[in-house]
Amino acid sequence: MVKDMTDAPNCSLDDNALAARVAAWRELTVALVSADRTPTGAELRYRLEPGVAERLVALVQAEATCCPDLHLDATLTLRVDAPAGMEWVGETFVPG
Repeated sequence: MVKDMTDAPNCSLDDNALAARVAAWRELTVALVSADRTPTGAELRYRLEPGVAERLVALVQAEATCCPDLHLDATLTLRVDAPAGMEWVGETFVPG
């Protein structure tokens, strides 16, 4: 965890703004499904609960402003588990 600005290379936030930013990220942990380390960082997965996507987009945009060396790439994935007898046709599931 970043303790002060000397621990956050190339971050333009002062200590108070950084503390607020860390708190905003922590607020999203209620929807956090998994966090996996990658060779260069981490991949976080969140449940799509009300407000989560909007807060995540806002944080990604804010990070791009204060930490230009930090690359965040947020995507939205929908996983569908269809019952037997259904098949994917075009853009929807239909009886097979």
